Amino acid sequence: MQRRRIARYGLRGATVAVFSERTPAGRYCRVQWREGGRRRTRSFPDSAAGRLEAKAFAAQIAAEQRPAGQAPAITLHALWTTYVAAEFDALRPKTQTNYRHQWWKWEQFVDPTTPARAVTREDLDRFRKALRAQQLAVKQIRNCVDLVKLVYRFGVDRDLVPPTRILEYRVKAGKDEKRLETAEYRPQEGLRILGALDPSRAEQWRAWALFTILHYMGPRVAAALRLQWSDIDVARAMITWPVATDKMGKRREQPVPAQVAHALQVAWAWRTADGYAGPWVFYTPRRRWKGDRPLTYGGVQRMLREAERRAGVAHVHMNATHRFRRGAAGTVYELTGDAGRAMEWIGDDIRQAGRYVKARGQRLRAVADLLSGADDGKR
Repeated sequence: MQRRRIARYGLRGATVAVFSERTPAGRYCRVQWREGGRRRTRSFPDSAAGRLEAKAFAAQIAAEQRPAGQAPAITLHALWTTYVAAEFDALRPKTQTNYRHQWWKWEQFVDPTTPARAVTREDLDRFRKALRAQQLAVKQIRNCVDLVKLVYRFGVDRDLVPPTRILEYRVKAGKDEKRLETAEYRPQEGLRILGALDPSRAEQWRAWALFTILHYMGPRVAAALRLQWSDIDVARAMITWPVATDKMGKRREQPVPAQVAHALQVAWAWRTADGYAGPWVFYTPRRRWKGDRPLTYGGVQRMLREAERRAGVAHVHMNATHRFRRGAAGTVYELTGDAGRAMEWIGDDIRQAGRYVKARGQRLRAVADLLSGADDGKR
């Protein structure tokens, strides 16, 4: 006999469980609860309609078991919507998108109508295992669990749920478990990708100019795609990344290397030739001008995959334009030997240097050469 829980209603100690069960006689959807100290069970067909009926029945039993005058416990989904209404206006749009996606995963695993106080650490154990079965990286799993804890911490602070041990939950990972590490484009790989694109062709100049900025300056692609001509000071050779698109949420000025200045000149020439008068540097092609929006992220990824193919650069699964950003940080560190300056150049926190600055062979060779001469009568 195999059993899988679908939902749970009611308060801890008086819960009503809904589960799917496979027996030699067939599959059933069962509701199980305690009444007068005895376990009671009611069966329904294990179909979409049967599961809906079972959940409605379980919710009714749970409501009947609640003491008179006691307010119904807040559900998971209600807790989430309350958190969104109270906290989302202080979050960056990208963070909001990530949180919505991570909570969606949680609600796919635990019925959103489940009372929030009924969730246990064992539920998080099963959630973590389910995400691992989907081959998510450890960091992605940890982010999903951390969001659940964040929302519960908010609920406890607002007296929406009672104090819970969920806040103490930790995701433990084995050393051999999959960790998502974004690779970098080495300098020659980035140049080969740029060389595979022709800035004189209408269908390739956008990718060439965009990848040039990413390769030499290392911004996030979301910021580069939303670059406007008003952000560029040609006389000072400076790009100002506004607060709205900067990762650190700060207005940041970055000097423009000669290669990027040339790419911007090409972009302006195409803007003039197309008769485009909007604000965006990387506007969509004329046939797709709808509401005057910049290029989409999906379109850029397709351009990159094609450029990688023509350049003979291997594509790395789950790695995309962010490889340019890491490559830029690595190149600056290579040239200066200063990790802080490398992170400042791409507009990131020095604490992220360990993730961005990769060990390149030539750096390690230089260390080996230094060690080789360490004993040549110098001590």
